[in-house]
Amino acid sequence: MALRDFWRRFSPWSAGPVPVPTASPSETSLEQTLVERFAAHFPGAASDGMVVTLPFGGLTVRCELGALDTLANQRSAALYFWISGGPFDNGPVFASVSGYGASELEAVVMGCCNWACAFGPVLRAGLAGETVTDIGSFEGTVDGQRVRVHLQHLDRVVTTADATETPPTIIQASRERLGPDGWLLRRVVESGSLPLLRSDRPVLLSAFFMDSDTPLREVKVNGGDWPASGAALDAGLGPRPTGAFPFMRELGVLVPLAPPPPLSRAGIERTLRPLIPVEGEPPRAATSWRGFRAHGGRLADPIPEDMIAQVLPAGFDLPGDYAAFLTEVASSGAGPGYGLLSPLHPAQRTLVARTAPPGPSIALAHAGCGVTWLLAVGAENHGQVWVDAMGSDETVKQVEASFSGWYRRWLDAVVRDVAAWIQWDSQACATTGAFAQILEKLAREGVAPDARRERLRGMLSAGAMTLKSGGSGLFTAGDRIDPCAGCVALASQFGIGDDLFALGLPPLQAR
Repeated sequence: MALRDFWRRFSPWSAGPVPVPTASPSETSLEQTLVERFAAHFPGAASDGMVVTLPFGGLTVRCELGALDTLANQRSAALYFWISGGPFDNGPVFASVSGYGASELEAVVMGCCNWACAFGPVLRAGLAGETVTDIGSFEGTVDGQRVRVHLQHLDRVVTTADATETPPTIIQASRERLGPDGWLLRRVVESGSLPLLRSDRPVLLSAFFMDSDTPLREVKVNGGDWPASGAALDAGLGPRPTGAFPFMRELGVLVPLAPPPPLSRAGIERTLRPLIPVEGEPPRAATSWRGFRAHGGRLADPIPEDMIAQVLPAGFDLPGDYAAFLTEVASSGAGPGYGLLSPLHPAQRTLVARTAPPGPSIALAHAGCGVTWLLAVGAENHGQVWVDAMGSDETVKQVEASFSGWYRRWLDAVVRDVAAWIQWDSQACATTGAFAQILEKLAREGVAPDARRERLRGMLSAGAMTLKSGGSGLFTAGDRIDPCAGCVALASQFGIGDDLFALGLPPLQAR
């Protein structure tokens, strides 16, 4: 491979000069430059503030300027990109890059152009279905589902005085150590270490590897850290190049090519095991809140095949994916909200007689604050998952077409560490009103705005807030109930833990 072609293949940012303004701007104009340069890489894009609307895939990207620093004789700039829309219905997906240059402005421009030139085509291929030739791709299998991964490299190298090779040769040698085609993400996909993925939509994957005696490795799945795949990046590698520290970064879009097999217990346990809180490690918002603690990421035993007929009365059939889950995965346990409920409890029969939308149903899980996820088993909405939030925002609506889709969507949120996975407006919950009343009272008393949060924290001790049910298929009227993730997240914004809420009773199906 010719030297020029090598750099274009593995380091798109070095294929040609990038014009850099010579002015010395303020931080505000640095941010404006970041947005303008990013949008310029996508003809037809529009910007509003720090958000760029891309002309494909229904995507928007919020650009953010992170830390500016000095590295040897260069300035560095950390650049963050939050990608929303398209397949990303669990919130923005995070991506990042560092730029380097003789000035802060040059560092911002180089970092932005490097990322957009290298990875913009990947987004077009994977998220908009465009035919793009200047990127790599490969096919593979993830949890029994055939997939294609569109991807590209962005590499750089730091050398020391004892380096014996040129930077292009060093990077090429480092890539060759990874395998025949030199992809980090192929190693990740083929390692079998990824979590269970969304099976009906593209997934953003990224990998970073610093090839050194003490390597740095990072894998992200839809923007969420996934350390379980990090070991795949350097497993079995031989000696590294002398006097050099290659930095290899990849971004890829994994696109499903075929329907997935049913959910498996092994796949769910592989996904949840690394996320279960461990003493001494930083807590994750998605797994340290009260709802996840209720089930601890554990699955109950499956239901024997001969008991499936006892779940519903005559004239009703379980959706096929849910029936398979019950007999092959679990009858209850790890799941959204406070965990999956058993369908065998007699209290479920009251919901099967339900006439309000979505019609005859099974309660899948209690989300907190009296909100319930339902699986429709009647003829009209059969197999759909709905959320009954009449006790919160007074809505009842469909949120997923199937149980499997709903469960995988929750797993994706847990992997990405989404703090509050809610499918209704939790601002309508009682907690919001209670906090608003306290803050209004403090304002009337003349407490300064900056001091109100501290005063509120002092007024609310553990167990100070009790939530009660208005009555539903899961609770009787007046039952103490636990808070939803949205209310817990609201309390955390004031520096208050979820012990603020008095312990609720478990749903009837769990008593």
